[in-house]
Amino acid sequence: MKAWIALGCVALLTACVTQTTLDGREVADGDRSLDAASAARERVALAVGYLERGEMEAARRNLERALEHDSDSMQAHLTLAYYYEQVEDLPAARETYEHLLKLHPDSADVHNNYGVFLCRRLEFDASEEQLLAAIASPGYAKQGSSFENLARCALKVGREPLAVQYFHSALKYDPGRIGLWLELAELAFRLQDYPQARSALSQFHGTAVATAPSLWLGVEIERRAQQWQAARQFGAQLLVKYPDSEQAKAYRAKNYQ
Repeated sequence: MKAWIALGCVALLTACVTQTTLDGREVADGDRSLDAASAARERVALAVGYLERGEMEAARRNLERALEHDSDSMQAHLTLAYYYEQVEDLPAARETYEHLLKLHPDSADVHNNYGVFLCRRLEFDASEEQLLAAIASPGYAKQGSSFENLARCALKVGREPLAVQYFHSALKYDPGRIGLWLELAELAFRLQDYPQARSALSQFHGTAVATAPSLWLGVEIERRAQQWQAARQFGAQLLVKYPDSEQAKAYRAKNYQ
């Protein structure tokens, strides 16, 4: 299963910040062509670029300037919270998120990002509350991402059956998340829910090219379910399509043919 991917502040800022090219240009304080909100957005865009390059002091300086232009800027505060997390000032990050909730209590992005932050701290119940608040926000179009965050957060604290539920919800809102079907199949297999594992794997194979790991998973699911013919069919595909793979070697070694 792939590693936890936080769809929090950095990912959201890609959508929030209107700048698409960051050349590191400093914005002159005397530039009167920009109103306060536009100047703040420009500073945030520069800060994001510096964060991506690991230039933390420059990022912080631009965030401070952004907040001087617009002290209520959600983009600036979201980026500042992420900055604090990156420099491991976790109390400041938490305080920034709490301040954001007061400024923008109905923002789905704030709830989602704070939920991801809390998940990284293994505070599952608080994280779940924030992520569900994001999902319930009117007009929010990223329910699939937030449900995936919930699933991964549940996995981090060992609540695998709940993770299965949230993966299903993520796929209901965004069936195009093809890789999640394979993760769901792997998870259901670990939970010994072979019918669900088979169904999820079938969904994956119906929309994506079968891989050596996915075919090997098919072998293992059907063998555990004592469906020997189905297991051999997956094995045959594995040997034909990926004869030199580690999975094919394992299949031969176990004399599954």
